[in-house]
Amino acid sequence: MDRRRIGNTSYCSEQTWKQWKYISDNYFPLSRTPIAVQITWSIINRNMSRLRTEEEDKILKYGIEKYGVGKWKEIEKLFDTNDYGQILLRWESIEDEILLKLVKNYGRKWKMISDVIGRTYHRCLNRYEVLISKPWTKEETEKLRVSILKYKQDWRKIADEFPDRSLFDIRKHHKCNASTNPNFKLGRWNDIEINLFKKAIKEHGKRWIKVSQIVGTRSPIQCIQFFNRGKFF
Repeated sequence: MDRRRIGNTSYCSEQTWKQWKYISDNYFPLSRTPIAVQITWSIINRNMSRLRTEEEDKILKYGIEKYGVGKWKEIEKLFDTNDYGQILLRWESIEDEILLKLVKNYGRKWKMISDVIGRTYHRCLNRYEVLISKPWTKEETEKLRVSILKYKQDWRKIADEFPDRSLFDIRKHHKCNASTNPNFKLGRWNDIEINLFKKAIKEHGKRWIKVSQIVGTRSPIQCIQFFNRGKFF
């Protein structure tokens, strides 16, 4: 199967495809397909458009002059934020579209899919699980909470309680939904939690796992949400 032909026939006009193919053939002949080059550029281009302040423009220009075009890992270290690096991990809609199409046409051939999209094997697999996951009901969420209380961190036994869901789906829901964790409180924060939260932010900044560990009764997601409300100082 010609992987470049997949992208050519399904997602690009002939003229646009020739542009990405030229870049792929001449600059990344052994490491990146035309589709992977196109996706990477769309991510970089979107992130470049976020740098709008005059000061950020100066930093970006300095970084390019110092490290060269394409040295984004080095350049991002010049910025006083973790957001730039995190954005690079996000999936574009075109990537989701291609991923679903490839799995539909060729099955779960993750090595081939990884080569076409330009993401790792595990990122492709995990993203696909996210895309096909059906919404969780209140009953399922409560059942997961009870199962975790019963089996602790024995995920295989917990997964047996949910035959229609993957282990990845179960663990992701647990991570993102504090109500599934019997060790975390829900509802209004009390004064003790707020004081511990202030202390944690002062010592560790936005390292949310550390903040959660210090607070003790709230998940990292809950800490992020509480921080975003901005009502604790």
